Amino acid sequence: MIDENSEVSGDRVTKLKQFIVGKYLINLPGYGTVIRRDKKAAFQVAVKSLERYVHRFQRRLKKKLQKAIDANREVLTSALLPSVAKNPPVRWKKFLGERPKDQEIERMLRSELADAFGRSDDLFQDMNVKAIFKGVTYESLSDPEFMRIASQKIPSLDTLHDEFDAAQAEGQRSEKEGLY
Repeated sequence: MIDENSEVSGDRVTKLKQFIVGKYLINLPGYGTVIRRDKKAAFQVAVKSLERYVHRFQRRLKKKLQKAIDANREVLTSALLPSVAKNPPVRWKKFLGERPKDQEIERMLRSELADAFGRSDDLFQDMNVKAIFKGVTYESLSDPEFMRIASQKIPSLDTLHDEFDAAQAEGQRSEKEGLY
């Protein structure tokens, strides 16, 4: 219904999301999506940018839709007014009296059409962007199949986690290793 190059097409939002997913996230089939810890901060900045873009897109879309609603309502008002002026609906009589003026009939028609068409704000739900982080569980890191898939998908990562019998000394672990 909408050309993908149209300003009201969500194609650009989808492409931006896909770019972010492609740049930062790693899909582990059967287990979900992970991100390297060292990429998390940059990913969050990209998500914030996407969020701002989506809010601007939504505002533009609401304005364009409202303009279209207003234009269509005006066309319909112009088309209906002559007939309605000759024979106003019975339910209007309590508002208009016996000999209503043309301006009164036009106001009633505009009011009813405005109610019928609604406003763009009423037709939209807010568009939101949300990234939810969940930790990789010990059970997953102990699962040989998870480890096999993760190693295939992330060959540059030496280890996915380090396991110690006692608490690790401060500063021994690199924050750049590991997954979320």
